[in-house]
Amino acid sequence: MALEPKRHKNKVQRLQILETVATAHRHTGTPVRSILKELGLPRASYYRYLKAAEPKKRKPRIKAPPLTPPERCIIRDVALAHPTTGYKRLTWTMQNEELAGVRAYQVLGMLREEELIHRRGAAVPSQNKKPEEPTLPNQVWHIDLMYLWLRNRWWYLVDILDGYSRYLVHWTLNDTMEAEL
Repeated sequence: MALEPKRHKNKVQRLQILETVATAHRHTGTPVRSILKELGLPRASYYRYLKAAEPKKRKPRIKAPPLTPPERCIIRDVALAHPTTGYKRLTWTMQNEELAGVRAYQVLGMLREEELIHRRGAAVPSQNKKPEEPTLPNQVWHIDLMYLWLRNRWWYLVDILDGYSRYLVHWTLNDTMEAEL
């Protein structure tokens, strides 16, 4: 197996390297360090590949006890009282007011069972629309503020542009940025 030095190895190549080293060690009894030296593979890379190939151990999820009938009634009442509120905020509301000590995933599950969960509608398209371009001069002016490094200090350039023609209406170069400017 020929390895190109200082080249990134994809997952398949890394698994082939691990298999090759394990097979060579098993059949010849040669130490892993010597096999890696022959392959031209740094030991750190080999052990990093080995660690990445191990399956990750996950902690089991701790589940809360099932909801009691009074908790279900409280969740239903709070959800009906606040129909536009999301399940996470409902959960926090119930916990803050000490109505029920439930978890968000329990509230979501119960709201789905009872068909009390509502999806938000799409945003109104007009809210996300770019403003119309000006059709005549002096309809829209833009103010730009810029910081400039000149002669070993910061200066503040304030300019006013006409939105239609991009004509520079006015500009000032200031040493401070105060509201009066």
